[in-house]
Amino acid sequence: MRRTLSTSILATLLLAPLAGCGHQVTPDRIYGSQPGTTAVQFSVEGQLDFVNINYLIVLNTCGVGGEPYPNGFSTTYKNYSYTFAVGPAYNNSTVLPNLFEYYISGGVLRPFPVLLGSSSTTFIPDVTGDGTTFQIQFTQHQLDNPLNITNSQGQTPCVQVGGTDTATTWYVNYFTLDNNLNVLDSLGLNGPTDTTYTLPIDIATTVQKQVVRPPGYQHASNPNAWITGGQIISFPLQ
Repeated sequence: MRRTLSTSILATLLLAPLAGCGHQVTPDRIYGSQPGTTAVQFSVEGQLDFVNINYLIVLNTCGVGGEPYPNGFSTTYKNYSYTFAVGPAYNNSTVLPNLFEYYISGGVLRPFPVLLGSSSTTFIPDVTGDGTTFQIQFTQHQLDNPLNITNSQGQTPCVQVGGTDTATTWYVNYFTLDNNLNVLDSLGLNGPTDTTYTLPIDIATTVQKQVVRPPGYQHASNPNAWITGGQIISFPLQ
């Protein structure tokens, strides 16, 4: 499998300090229709394996540039704004989510860990009760340049023409990786090498969207890394 993402992005993620980045709170299976919140569910064919598989929700919140793909290098990383990551590469044996904010310096994508709090993020490792689906619910303001990254540190992906850190159109993708940081799957037709999929979400409206993959898609051979889709529920700020 291609290692483009693992060598140039995710290996860098592992260099960031991870202690204290995740926070698990009491599970609540009921969606709260709180203004300015988004809930993302991530489903696999087999069972979620938080020992051997890493699960990533990758977002482009700039409003332009389109989908973040596994081959981030070929798009100069401009479609990467944030990643929610759950897996052993980020928390060893503890099942917790981590949030990273990106900036670009010297043509390289660099991550900063963002501290998650119980009042702004809810993580449910088994939201459906059958071991196939986890959910992260978060306040949208957390993805509004929370670390105040400026151009003196590097360029945020949103410096591209027309981009803004407060755009209302987000693009979402899911990835799975093994413990060697090889990309195993993504939501697109061609799995770990896809460059065709698109999933825009308008956070200025109420969204209840099933995340589905295109017919005939290539998928990971390991069912625990085989992404089947999920769901996104989002409520706009009022």
